[in-house]
Amino acid sequence: MSVPDAVLRLVIQYIPLKHRLCSCCLVSRRMHAAAVAVQDLELRPFSPQRAVSGMVWLSHYGKLLTSLKIEEFGLVQQQLPCTNLLELRMLFGCTVQLGPGGLHMGVLHCCTKLTLLELRCNIFDAHAGRIDCLPSLVHLQHLVVFPANMPIPLMLSSATLPSLKHLTYFEARDLSIDHLTQFSGLTSLRELHLDAYSDTAVGPSSVPGLAFPASLTYLELISDVEAGLLSLVPPGLQELRVWGGVEGPADGPDSLFACMAGLQRLSRLSALCLVPVPGLHWPPPGPAYSALTANTNLVQLDLLGTNCPQGVWQYVFPAAHKLPHLAYLELQDADGVDASAPAPVWSAVDINRLVTCCPSLSDIVNLSLQPGLHVSALQQLTALTRMEVFHNANDHAVFSESVRGLAAISQLKVLDVKQVSLAFKLASLLPLTSLTALTDLRVYWYPHDDHSWPPPALSLWYNTAQVNHSR
Repeated sequence: MSVPDAVLRLVIQYIPLKHRLCSCCLVSRRMHAAAVAVQDLELRPFSPQRAVSGMVWLSHYGKLLTSLKIEEFGLVQQQLPCTNLLELRMLFGCTVQLGPGGLHMGVLHCCTKLTLLELRCNIFDAHAGRIDCLPSLVHLQHLVVFPANMPIPLMLSSATLPSLKHLTYFEARDLSIDHLTQFSGLTSLRELHLDAYSDTAVGPSSVPGLAFPASLTYLELISDVEAGLLSLVPPGLQELRVWGGVEGPADGPDSLFACMAGLQRLSRLSALCLVPVPGLHWPPPGPAYSALTANTNLVQLDLLGTNCPQGVWQYVFPAAHKLPHLAYLELQDADGVDASAPAPVWSAVDINRLVTCCPSLSDIVNLSLQPGLHVSALQQLTALTRMEVFHNANDHAVFSESVRGLAAISQLKVLDVKQVSLAFKLASLLPLTSLTALTDLRVYWYPHDDHSWPPPALSLWYNTAQVNHSR
């Protein structure tokens, strides 16, 4: 063949790796060299014997490898011939052992061209579970590090975070609280997923000097946080997710609502999930709840786990307030965070406020249908094409009325109906056949005494033809 070696390697990359390493390698020495010049490799789970063989293969033919993904938790750092992987740019799923008998990842020093590293750590000794090789990886842009065995504080060497000047993405699980004050020095960081190992909520009082870099645009907080932490977010933050509990008073200058009201300075708040810790007492319904929607640039709003009292929705979406860009709204599951705190009931006034406040809504998830709820008013939201509704009532007439209200929203294309009742009747769905734009209808039913998911008793999937045929 007269094709240059570089072109041959490029062409052979389109052949599946299995055939490349088996059939192509046997053709000639030239084809063998081109076949083993692998740049992107994924090692799936296999036996320990084959894992050792794979590592031996890497030691001979891994020189051109730029991306390696390991899906086998048993492949520890001692088996990874990093001294040969000098061109490696991306390493996914690498498992290392920290502690007595383990390796402190010194061989990773050789992979100085790494820009992406996903590291799992088997920590056997909390005092020895320190990662000390990362300061040499000065080109890292994407770093994920978490314990693989048990919740133990993950320790980094003191020089790690200050040395990662190019880091744009950082995700850490069970990270020692001692490292949190170093975030402000990551001047290139844009996305941070933080789960701190701490017995107390993370915030200004528990971590004095805590600050975030001005470059941050995405912040996900997984562990419990103090309400005051929300006042520390940088002005350019576009997306905030709070999955843990939020500690602090519900009213007053240092309260959750006061910090939420300050989030209106953000350029874009894409998602917000608030789960108040047990014992947090929400104030009575009133204007303070408008702080939950203070940012007029909202595109997506998730109010999952927000155990607000009844009658708050008209304040969350006040009449004089506009959210012109809000397209996606996901509400608390109708069962609430616990049985003693059901989801706040929506009224006709609440629906009208929502229509006025959010004219661009296209998706509504977990809207709880209650007796007297006139959902037909949602037809005024001309962009609304997808809804997930939840109905919890044993009165068949009430459910049928709610379905007739849904049938008036003629622009719906996707509709999920979740019914918790022993009185469910399939005939109640017949009004929905008038939804001529509907392409996907899902109906879930399960009795009160069985809340398993997916619902065991009934799961109906209709397309447009089936819905129209049932007419």
